[in-house]
Amino acid sequence: MSMLEGIEGIVIEQRDSSLVIGVGGFRFRVYCTPSSIERSGLGSVVFMHTYLHFSQDRAPELYGFSSEDEFSLFSSLLKVSKIGPKMALKILSSAPVQRLRSLIADRNVAELSRIPGMGKKTAERLVAEISDLVEAGTENASPENFDECEEAVRALISLGFEASSARQMVRAIAREKKDLSTQELIREALKSSKGETK
Repeated sequence: MSMLEGIEGIVIEQRDSSLVIGVGGFRFRVYCTPSSIERSGLGSVVFMHTYLHFSQDRAPELYGFSSEDEFSLFSSLLKVSKIGPKMALKILSSAPVQRLRSLIADRNVAELSRIPGMGKKTAERLVAEISDLVEAGTENASPENFDECEEAVRALISLGFEASSARQMVRAIAREKKDLSTQELIREALKSSKGETK
């Protein structure tokens, strides 16, 4: 288990490949995919699933993902020999996570080799080592209305819900009831929370 599994705070700064998130007087530089940065507006409260990387020759680096599905695939990529967090983040930044999952599960070495910095040997190793893991994980993929879900989570956080419980509620509702709007997701989550507190 990681010593830092997630971070929740206010987005203070956005850069091309990272965010600065303020938490209780501290500021954390978090390296992210472009999609995670896009979903995290300046001044908004966000929750990121995180991976803290230590190395001998540089300061610790914190990697964060607003999507549980991105974080899951990132964790799988780290299991591939010779793929570190920087390369894993580069892979995740190259295409939507569902596209990458499909390429890996289908063992599509030709397409994976086109990812900048990947190469054929790395693509072959990746497919050989984690294609079964990724295939098994597709059932846990993010819902299709991901943006609406994220907006609903942010709204629930602003209403006082904890980020983790808000995310779990919205995710469960989205799996059960497809294609709900942001407002419908919020309404269902509030109904669900009232039912739990009775």
